[in-house]
Amino acid sequence: MSTSLIYGWAGTALALVFALLWGWGEHNEAAKYKAELATVQTEAKAAKTQFLADSAQMQQQYKDLQAKYAADYAAQTAANAAALAKLRADNSVLNHAIDCYASGNCQGVSKTATTGGCDNSRSEVLGRLLEQGTELVIECIGNSKSAATQIRALIKSTTIGVSP
Repeated sequence: MSTSLIYGWAGTALALVFALLWGWGEHNEAAKYKAELATVQTEAKAAKTQFLADSAQMQQQYKDLQAKYAADYAAQTAANAAALAKLRADNSVLNHAIDCYASGNCQGVSKTATTGGCDNSRSEVLGRLLEQGTELVIECIGNSKSAATQIRALIKSTTIGVSP
């Protein structure tokens, strides 16, 4: 055999080996790419699942918080209605006492028919009226402070968002 033929066969063999190695390397790169892609997809699915779970938990917390606010509001509304009814009853008693004082028909110890009551009993009624009025004013101030606090809390809870 001639050397050129040997070199030709050797070159062909070398080219064939190179082509096989090159193809195997690309196949290996494709397998690496597929493995990386599978890993990324798995991580993305896990992240999506975690995100959905976190979102559901936050939605439930928000729902619970809103239900709590609604229940607190309903309870406070009922308490305010009861306080208003009490104030109206107290107002009725005060109005009756004022009418009694103004007419001079106070039921004092030494009531006389001609004067409609003595000065002692009228002073006593006036003192009770002032005492009841003072109590009502103090109670109203307390209620207004409580209402202001509740309004501030409600505004704060709606502006900050949900916090566990």
